[in-house]
Amino acid sequence: MKAIAARLVQSGEPAARHFETTVDLTRHMLHREAIDLVVVDADTHLDAIARLSAWKTSQGRKDFAILVVAQLLRPEFMARALELGGDDIVAGAFDIDEFVARAARCLARLNATATQTFRIELAGYALDRRTQRVTLDGLTLLLTAQEFELAWLFFSSPGVLISRPRLAAEIWQASAADIGYALGKQIHKLRGKLRLEKGGAVALRAVYSSGYRLEVSGDDRSDRPSAELTFTSFLPTGTYR
Repeated sequence: MKAIAARLVQSGEPAARHFETTVDLTRHMLHREAIDLVVVDADTHLDAIARLSAWKTSQGRKDFAILVVAQLLRPEFMARALELGGDDIVAGAFDIDEFVARAARCLARLNATATQTFRIELAGYALDRRTQRVTLDGLTLLLTAQEFELAWLFFSSPGVLISRPRLAAEIWQASAADIGYALGKQIHKLRGKLRLEKGGAVALRAVYSSGYRLEVSGDDRSDRPSAELTFTSFLPTGTYR
């Protein structure tokens, strides 16, 4: 924790955030903006790898990677950490440079998956980025180019809270203050066009004072790609954004 905090100060990144339990972490990820990387200390929280991996699968989340740090000097221990759901490992005596390199590689793989995605299928919806076409059970739903980009942002990150500032920046290249009530009106219009009202298989929910989240009910969850992510800060034995 000290080594990572020192590197963050040196690089000018935001401070690290620590989570004691997987419950605290998953609650945060349901009600706050997405986290790109979860760092687990397997020497003290080995079970957290499997728990996070299971939660990730059950929620259909592909928006974060799991980086394991631990002694794990024996090959079978390393293999076990990967089998439990770890995406990469920093084993042996902790080295901050190796940690930064492996963290960056985890994020690069997430970004590569996101940028190579051209089609999303979810609970009867199909979005094709090349044609900017959206269908629901085969029926075409007409959207403007801006509405399609907004829909793509949500459907590529189901279950992830997307903040008002991020929406304003990515869709309108402006600040949330500049957009004002227009953002809420645009979300309302998108809900209507895509039939994303509360009670359906897929709903676009407002999270008070934070942003919006696309929610998928029960068995309608499917294997779906994640959105493009950004690396902004480390969060050991918890997460970094």
